[in-house]
Amino acid sequence: MADMEPGLRIVGLGIEMKINLAVIALSFALSALPAKAEPRNDTPRAQACMQKYGFTYAEWRAYTVPAAKAVPYRKCRDAKG
Repeated sequence: MADMEPGLRIVGLGIEMKINLAVIALSFALSALPAKAEPRNDTPRAQACMQKYGFTYAEWRAYTVPAAKAVPYRKCRDAKG
């Protein structure tokens, strides 16, 4: 028993298998975190920018807003001040 490394003691598993299990567990934990691609679009500022560029929140959610409107909208929404 003195030659075993301290820490995780799973009988019958080598160090490589323990590392693999740790990587798999970490992958599951990270995949459970929500992905946040963009800031919220339902704030008063975002709604005002949508109105300025002539589309609705429903159109934004349906991905029907053309890039010509989406790019300046994002700049408006993300502007400080």
